[in-house]
This record gives sequence, C-alpha cells and structure tokens, in this order.
Amino acid sequence: MTATHTTHAPHAPHAPHATRYLYLTRHGEATPDEGALTPTGRRQATLLGERLRGFRCRRSTTARCPGRPRPPG
Repeated sequence: MTATHTTHAPHAPHAPHATRYLYLTRHGEATPDEGALTPTGRRQATLLGERLRGFRCRRSTTARCPGRPRPPG
C-alpha cells in the first residue's frame, strides 16, 4: 500500500461557490460647484439607470465624502 500526498489544501466544507461583483458608479457630469447635474450629466445618469435596470443586484446606501453638502431635492 502506498501513501498518497496532496500539495493542495482541502476545500473548506462551506466555501462560497458564487462570484460577487461590486459596481462603483458616479451620477454623471456635474456643474463646477457640484450642486447639480449638467444636461450631459442627467443624460449619463439616465443611461446608467437603463443599463443597470437589467442587472439582478441589491443597491446599498449612497456613500458621500464628509463635508460635502447633499444636493437639494
């Protein structure tokens, strides 16, 4: 009888079997003071929304830089 040795670590019994993706997006082109979107920025945001609509994903809360005011609306 011969012993067999493996150079690979055994699989964990509950190892995840799915791939996760993280999509980071920005709303679109903003005015110089970043208080609003430009017409181009609104179009970019619309196109991004249309593109993401077909993805099966969960949304998380919006992360903002500290000290930046929240846009009106």
